[in-house]
Amino acid sequence: MHLRILAAISVAGALLSGCASDGEVGNIFQRKTTWTDFVSGGDIKAACVPGAANRYRAVYNANRADQVRIYDVATNAGGGVLRTRVLEHAISQNSTIWPLEKNTLLDPSDNSTPLPVADVAQIEKLFATDGLAAPAPVGRRLFSGSYFWLVSGCVNGQFHFNAWEYPDDSFKGLNFPNMLFARDDDPVKIVFPRGDERITELNLRDVNFERSGFNHYDFIVQSDGVSMGASYRNRDKF
Repeated sequence: MHLRILAAISVAGALLSGCASDGEVGNIFQRKTTWTDFVSGGDIKAACVPGAANRYRAVYNANRADQVRIYDVATNAGGGVLRTRVLEHAISQNSTIWPLEKNTLLDPSDNSTPLPVADVAQIEKLFATDGLAAPAPVGRRLFSGSYFWLVSGCVNGQFHFNAWEYPDDSFKGLNFPNMLFARDDDPVKIVFPRGDERITELNLRDVNFERSGFNHYDFIVQSDGVSMGASYRNRDKF
């Protein structure tokens, strides 16, 4: 697959990052305008004040043309709730001005599971020891065809954000994914990284014909989230 930068990068970027998220992604048109804020945990940050309950969002991008898995952990006095959402074939098709998703009429799968106090404590511990509160790799470019985690959280009234990309050692050393995956009952199988190199727009190889016309883009890591970078399209289709 050969990709090239879109001529209307600023327009595509604005569509994907222009509005504040309310934490929901079921409406495809709303998703287009709030996606960047959503994966940055913008709604969590907005509600993160002293005394607020701890909340977390872990977004696993597994080549966005394959799937994006979203794990929200909300704590409460009795433990908490794990909400799992999965977007399959989530990357937008070729369209410079208004990208439509392949499964336009389908909502992401959405399941919630109660968590006992012990599980919540362990998940919070793993987020902490894996470095959620450490400085994010500001300026890092994350290609949507690669594999990475974006995690945001409100912890004791303080907002934190971090990002990890495969095949970095920091990604391979993460412990929280296994705990989330073990509690993920969604029928859509988890897609794990393939190969041993960092995927960019220059070396993406996707042999699935159904995905060959899908656009990709970059996220740029900021201290408290991500911003939209360049957008790319398949040269073979234009």
